[in-house]
Amino acid sequence: MRYSVIALLCVALAQTADCIDCLKTLSRYNVDRIVEGYTDTETPPSSTRELIWIDLCSTHEDKKPKECDDGSIFCYRKEVKLQDTEPVVTEVINFSNNNDIKITTSQDAFSVYFPAVQWGAQAVEAHLNFVCNEKEGGGEVQVVKWDKPNSLSIDISGPSSCFKKDNTASPKHGGFGSWILWLFLYAILFTVIYLLVVSYLNTRNGSLQDFREEFTDRSGNLLTSLPDFARELVGKVVNSNSSSRGGYSAV
Repeated sequence: MRYSVIALLCVALAQTADCIDCLKTLSRYNVDRIVEGYTDTETPPSSTRELIWIDLCSTHEDKKPKECDDGSIFCYRKEVKLQDTEPVVTEVINFSNNNDIKITTSQDAFSVYFPAVQWGAQAVEAHLNFVCNEKEGGGEVQVVKWDKPNSLSIDISGPSSCFKKDNTASPKHGGFGSWILWLFLYAILFTVIYLLVVSYLNTRNGSLQDFREEFTDRSGNLLTSLPDFARELVGKVVNSNSSSRGGYSAV
């Protein structure tokens, strides 16, 4: 019993690690959508359909086909249909997130390799090749082929292979505080330009040392005069308001 509990805990931890790895590695892509499609082949007197269902990050368990196992993130099915009969499912291969999945990413594509899983007497592996295609509509599954009897390869072209688009609008910067900040920065910029121009005009026939001393003196005088200028400005504003109130009271 103790070993069964430990085994269950290991499986749970493995699934969590796979999901986290999926979100880390493929977080830039639209992998939160289902990829499904099929290819048809004429196999007289029957027709064969190979169906693909992919949910890499297990976000759509409720929409999984009934033939696919719980926990599978990639399910391959084959249906065979004779004329005037219902199709019969002849093959189902499930790949779950418990496997040692290998993911390779590039600018507009990524690939997923599923190590071999046991399917009857065979061990079957799978390669999923995703390529970005912004066009909506239609199945994303383009090619389903068997490179070897035990190696399934699927080419997928569609939006699920593309980078997610950032639909969040950039925050707008504004308001009274922002306006005051920009006004202050512009005032400093124009003051520095004014000091540079005046210092240059007064020392254009002199040396660089003369220009430096002129600029330093003027900057120092400006800084020392700022407190007096601020007091004078505040005094004028206060006196102006007092005069206005006095005028109204006299009326």
